Formats: sequence, C-alpha cells, structure tokens
Amino acid sequence: RIALLNRFLDHTAPGVIVAPILAMLQPVPTPEALIAGTREIRVGDEISPEALCAWLVDAGYEQSDPVDLAGQFARRGGIVDIAISAIAGAVRIEFFGDEIDSIRQLDLDTQRSETRVESARLTALTISDSMAPGLAERTTIFTDYLADDAIVCLLEPTELMELSEKLYDAFAMIWWTIRRRSRCEKSMTCSP
Repeated sequence: RIALLNRFLDHTAPGVIVAPILAMLQPVPTPEALIAGTREIRVGDEISPEALCAWLVDAGYEQSDPVDLAGQFARRGGIVDIAISAIAGAVRIEFFGDEIDSIRQLDLDTQRSETRVESARLTALTISDSMAPGLAERTTIFTDYLADDAIVCLLEPTELMELSEKLYDAFAMIWWTIRRRSRCEKSMTCSP
C-alpha cells in the first residue's frame, strides 16, 4: 500500500485500483507524513552503512539475511540489500567507506544484483516521530488520496451496508464500554 501511495504523490498511480472495502478503510499515513518518511538515496551520497541501517530499523524494516520479502534488509560489510516493496522491488547498495558507490536492482530469487540505477526511494513502513515530528500519529484513509473526480465502484452494496452496520455496532459497544469504565473510575462505585 505504501508504494501505491507514493505513486499517487508522484502522479504515476494506475488508472484502475481494485481493493476490498476494508483495505480502503484502513489507516494510512497522511501525505505529509509519507513525504517526511521517504528518503531518496543516490550514488555518491555520503552516508555510512550503519546510519542507513539505523534509519531502516527506525522506518520499520526488519533485518533478515538473506532478504526474501518486502520490508526486509540485510547488511554484509559494505553491502546493504533492501527489499523496498512488491512494486518498487529490491536494491543492493554498495559502499566505499561512507559513500554510496553503486545501487543495483536485486533479484530476490537468485540474490544477484542486476541493472545499475542512479537512485532508490526508500519509504518508511512505519512513520516514527523522529522522522516526522508531530506527524507520525496522523493518519487518513486511502480514499483521501484519490482525485476529487475519481470514480469509485462498490460491489455488493447490500453486503457493504450490513458490514457497516456491524462495524458501527462494534464501535458503539467499545465506546460505551470505555465511557462506563471512565465513569466507574471517577466515582469508584461500580461493581465488577
């Protein structure tokens, strides 16, 4: 989802998106938080492998050797492999000291580096407060990224109405439970 959101910000999103309604309603970072949690790295940039790995950990990537899935990274000496996303693919970054010497696309099946690229965009999987002070907790829903004139087709609208009623009832019960507990704690007169 994060890679797709980046494509909306770049105005390169596909013309048609098919997704379940619950996926569309899950919280996603606001555009401001997503931009703050994105890092563009280029050949020739000065950054130590340690600093890049620290940023990846802060950004929610999992250290794994070898890298097999999106959201993982591995470091072996002056080489850092990063599986960015299913859409963006994976890259192998080779360092010469604290300078990025090369960036290549990485084939996760063979673990071999392939085509040389000049840059790679790394997007945080989780936006931390150190990346986006004051923005980390701000979320929105996926539909907020859609253009004002986007056409949204809902399949099985009757089932969607039933689902929305169930969700409303569940949230109402949670709200009333929290409210009751809050009143009980204030008055200290509620029984278990």
